[in-house]
Amino acid sequence: MGRSLTGIGIVLSVAACGAEPDRAAFVTRDSAGVSLVESSAPSWNDRSSWRLADQPHATVGTAEGAEEYQLSWIWDALRLQSGAIVVGNAGSQQLRFYDSAGRFTRSTGRKGEGPGEFGAFADMRIWRLPGGLLAVRDAPLPRINLFDTTGTFLRTVTFANPEGAARPHMNGAFADGTLFVAAYEPDGGTRSGEVVRSGLRYYRYGPDGAQIALIGSTPTAPRYVHQAGNTIHYPYLPLTVEPAIVADSATVLLLRNGEPEIERFDLGGKLLARIRWHSKRRSVTGELYKQYVSADLDKTQNPQQKGLYEMFYKLSLPLPDVVPAYKDIRVDDTRHIWVEQYRLPWEAERVWDVLDPRGRWLGAVTLPGRFWFHRAGQNYLLGTQMDSLDVEQIQVYALSRTPR
Repeated sequence: MGRSLTGIGIVLSVAACGAEPDRAAFVTRDSAGVSLVESSAPSWNDRSSWRLADQPHATVGTAEGAEEYQLSWIWDALRLQSGAIVVGNAGSQQLRFYDSAGRFTRSTGRKGEGPGEFGAFADMRIWRLPGGLLAVRDAPLPRINLFDTTGTFLRTVTFANPEGAARPHMNGAFADGTLFVAAYEPDGGTRSGEVVRSGLRYYRYGPDGAQIALIGSTPTAPRYVHQAGNTIHYPYLPLTVEPAIVADSATVLLLRNGEPEIERFDLGGKLLARIRWHSKRRSVTGELYKQYVSADLDKTQNPQQKGLYEMFYKLSLPLPDVVPAYKDIRVDDTRHIWVEQYRLPWEAERVWDVLDPRGRWLGAVTLPGRFWFHRAGQNYLLGTQMDSLDVEQIQVYALSRTPR
């Protein structure tokens, strides 16, 4: 018998309630041609915050039953203008289509490296392109497959390898149909005890897969060269995060080092704005680090890997002064910016701060602990929910942005 998740509430938490916020809580100013956008407090109050329905109005996925409703390794899904749901089911290397009520309509794709196929480790991230196209990423292969909104395969686009970098992969699309592509620089570090960082470059590519221009670059999170006997591995330093970067119409938004600051660049790499907001920070104390290590080791299932990390954590490692504030960034269909708060290993709730298109801090949306947010539009929020047995389901909730 199939099982579905019901009764999962999504809570909108507002950091400031009651009276309208002081106008001074949001300021913009110019500094040498760069806009500085700063919020000292969220602007939502208890009457203006966004609200989600108590129950999803569409659910796809079951533990048992027809194969087309069994989902696995969902990295992405989106909702078409018609309300239809498109799911990148990486577990079967298929692009699956469901109607607005969650009923299966068709699938396309299969395992392989030919046209319209997906590699064994493809994450199948999906983006809409102008002209009714869907671009589906086949990373770690340097390519995408293009489909129309009915699932008909059109063509494969392979990315030219940029000079001095490797592993080009699509990371978004711009309003003019050009592609946002990222690639990695080599780190070059091999000495035991060395802290190494590679670079993440981001480019504008044409729809044919040819590089148009380098937009910019940023260092990746620091790794430690750890040698244990004859084994060398490269774990991230504790309490650090990778940069998060996303395309927004004709600009790029960059979140570095988990800080409450977003940099906005144009497609030529010029810094246009710095968006800052005053979120609370947590100090890295000895007690917090001890709890962090214990929780991280408890989550590690592989005995060999756990042994390596037990030795790694016994080292005197460089630690940050504060816990990262954020770890991921999205832009929704209305160009509002969603920034995911960093979670320590024992924290379950996923909390996203929301900023308007200008960069004004609105407030926070708290999702159930195992709900992975993929997309939001004017009147919906879509994500993957996992139950206690790790059964994956796509759920769509109605979203109201109007004041009470």
